[in-house]
Amino acid sequence: MRKLICFMWIAFFAISGIGIANGANYSMTGSGTRGLNIPGGKWWQMPDVKKKLRLSSEEQEKLDGLYLRNQRQVIDFRSTVAKEKLELEDMLDKKTFTESACMNQFDKLQGANKSLAAERFKFLLEVRKLLGFERFQQLKAEFQERRQNILKSKRKQSLKQQSESKRPRKKSE
Repeated sequence: MRKLICFMWIAFFAISGIGIANGANYSMTGSGTRGLNIPGGKWWQMPDVKKKLRLSSEEQEKLDGLYLRNQRQVIDFRSTVAKEKLELEDMLDKKTFTESACMNQFDKLQGANKSLAAERFKFLLEVRKLLGFERFQQLKAEFQERRQNILKSKRKQSLKQQSESKRPRKKSE
């Protein structure tokens, strides 16, 4: 019974931790920054965003550098998360296991997830410092609007597909 309870706790935290680490591909709307509506990728290279935010060439170069450094770190942290997860899964898959060792490994996994989330958040902070308050708010609003438009489009497409699937099909002769 004790092993079952331990396994359930580990599975719960591992699953929640994996979600944090994956960060929903961390488009800056993943865990740690959920609801901030900040896009992932090199959004500053989009011509309309560049124009709306009045980004200078110097700012774009700085964003490129920040992004590159951040992505190098994120790759390393993702690798660490994957390794720690693999170790925990290996421990749990063995016929016999030590509860304390599993908990220690779980702590390592959570630490790796935390480091990954912190690295992503550091990039967000650097973007905020670079843009300042007004342009940061514009960036959030721009991508919130884009996200809403995408969702509307998907809903329309889904409704269209549903209505088409309900139509009777003509028999071919």
